[in-house]
Amino acid sequence: MESSDINEEELVDATILKKLFLSRRIGGKHLPFRFVIQGLPNRLHNLAKKRANKLIAKGLMLSKVSTGEEHISLNPKRLSEVINIVERVFPELKERLRQQG
Repeated sequence: MESSDINEEELVDATILKKLFLSRRIGGKHLPFRFVIQGLPNRLHNLAKKRANKLIAKGLMLSKVSTGEEHISLNPKRLSEVINIVERVFPELKERLRQQG
């Protein structure tokens, strides 16, 4: 797949999901949202916040307030969808994702 086939929103979605998946933040094991967006360029931070809210609304991620800030994790019931999204954008991770999933 050409990188031009992937828009910025899809890239941000897949990056957020990839970071949570590879760090095994699934179900009750969560991560402060501010840590999830740290690896993104500053210009994408606002977009990442909007996209994270969409991923939560779609049910791919779970959200809770802990220690006074928002924490997120992957929905364990939707891991196959998460893997498909990440594989579409990062095909080089396909084998690693399937091993961990």
